[in-house]
Parts: sequence; structure tokens; C-alpha cells
Amino acid sequence: MDGQKTVIAFKGFDKDLKCNGFQYEVGKEYELPADGKQPSVCNYGFHACENPIDVLLFYFINQSCEISRFCKVEQSGMMSVDERNIKTASSKIHILEEMTVEQFVKCCANYIYERHLSNVTSFISEYDETTEKFSSILNDDGKERTNIVLKTSFASAYISGFASTAYLRNIRDFVESTGPYQKIVMDFERQEVNTSGGFVTVCSTGFYSKIKSSGDNAKIISAGYKPEIHSSGNFAKIAVFDHNAFIESTGYESMIYVAGHSSRIRVSGSCTKVNVVGERAEIVCLGKHCKVKATIGSKITLVEWYEAKNAPVSIKTEIVDGERIKAGVWHIIRNGKFE
Repeated sequence: MDGQKTVIAFKGFDKDLKCNGFQYEVGKEYELPADGKQPSVCNYGFHACENPIDVLLFYFINQSCEISRFCKVEQSGMMSVDERNIKTASSKIHILEEMTVEQFVKCCANYIYERHLSNVTSFISEYDETTEKFSSILNDDGKERTNIVLKTSFASAYISGFASTAYLRNIRDFVESTGPYQKIVMDFERQEVNTSGGFVTVCSTGFYSKIKSSGDNAKIISAGYKPEIHSSGNFAKIAVFDHNAFIESTGYESMIYVAGHSSRIRVSGSCTKVNVVGERAEIVCLGKHCKVKATIGSKITLVEWYEAKNAPVSIKTEIVDGERIKAGVWHIIRNGKFE
């Protein structure tokens, strides 16, 4: 037990503002019963995360491919913090305000920058007159929980440490990440990130971001215009909230949620779910057992597979017209027809 204090934290909920079946309301305060039982992380109490990006480990996209809701909260009373300092259980919680997803993504970026800037391995790239490029590279040498802030444009970093954090601050910054459980924030235009570790979280606010992820269980959330996302790991969760996104997913059992307009989505992994609530999307699913939900005017292509021979038997493209092909419902292909 870590004693009594008051902290501002962040909490995720399902679409009904419930957490583990308990109903919350914005503006309300809740307290554990006065029965002497103390809060314990993952067992008892009101849970939240001081670092908003950690919330995505618990609430992001659910099994129905719906996006979670996020709130800023105040925790007080008795506290219990997990050994990784990720999640706190408290005896009291006040739901201060609900945030839009875009506000939440920006909050993730601000928190990482403000909290880690004073305790970082900072890197300022230098211009090489011979190559006429900003070519210096920072390597964290596999150190655990390294915090890196790229302070100038065209800076590059290679991070391999467990649970390291990188913040990209300027135009055309680049990070290559190989370690697991890393947190990467892209907070400006035309930045690029390549990740191969498992359980990596990438949070992007800037325009024209390029994200490549090959590790399993990646979580990618983008609120910037025209992102380009390539995911080849299994069980990836991808959410995009601005327009003109390009998303390619080849891993199986991935989930993709898109709220921006005019997105292009290409899926070749099996058992993937795509939920598009933005307008004028083009969705192509070549994998087995894929499901798609989209809005009126979107174009959906699905492939039907012959399981015994592991070969495609039909491919069909339909426009969501709201009558024959309904909007906002799941579509699969069976016997050459959309269902």
C-alpha cells in the first residue's frame, strides 16, 4: 500500500462509460465502501493511469472493433501502484471530464514531452557537409527504460531497450525501434517510425506520418492528416481519426478503426475486422474470414476462400448504398455474395 495522496490520471471505458461492468458518469465522484478493505492493483479499487499512453494497454479497440472512451480523473484516498508504475488503484476517484480521442492523443504527446524532457537522453543532429545530410544516429544500446527526445529536425535514433520511450519533436525525425513494450510519440509533420518489437505503442499527432510495425500486438493511434501505416504483426490494433489515411495490414486477427474520410485500407491477413465510420473509404480485404463495417458511399472488396484447398474461390466488390448493402453492419462474403 502506497498511502494517501491525490493525483491527476487518465482512465479508459467502454462505449457506455463502463469499466469492468461498473457504470460511471462524468462529474461524479466514487468511493470504496468503508469496510476496511484496501485498494489493490488488478484486484480491488478504482483504476487509472498517470501516463495517458498507458491507458491504451487496457482500453483501446474492443473485440467488436469499437473505440474506447477516455476521461481525465482525479484519484485520491488510499493508493496501490503496480510494480511497473503503470496502473494505480485508489479508494476514491472523481471523473473530471471526458476527452475526444483527438484530445486524448494530444494529451499523450504532451505528457511524454513534459514529464520526460527533464530526464532524457537528448539528441541534436549535426549537419554533415560531406554528405549534405543530418546523418548522426543515437543508439540507446539496449538500456532499459531509456527516455529519448529528438530535439532538431532530421534527427534519427535507434532504440532497443525494454520499455523505452521516444518523443519525435520536429519535421522528418526518424526512429527505428526493436525493443518490446516501447512507447513512441510522433508530434510533428513528416516523421517516420519503424518498429519490430512486440507490444509497442505508437501515438501520432502530426501530418504525413509514416509508421511501419512488424511486431505482434502493436497499438497504433493517429490523429494527424494523411498517415501511412504498414502493419505486418499479428493482433495489431490500429485507429485513425483524420482524413486520407492509407493503412496496410498483413498480420492475422488485427482490428482497424477509421474515423477519417477518404481512407484506403488494404488487408491480407486472416480474421481481420475493419470498422470505418468515416466517409468514402476504399476497403480491400484479401484474407480469410475478414469482416467489414462501413458508411454509405464506401467501397468494399472481399475474397471468399475454399478452406479445403486453401485457395480463393470468389472476389466481389460492392458499394455501401444503405439499401442492398447496409451501412453500419458487419459484412462477410459467402457463396459469392455479401452477407
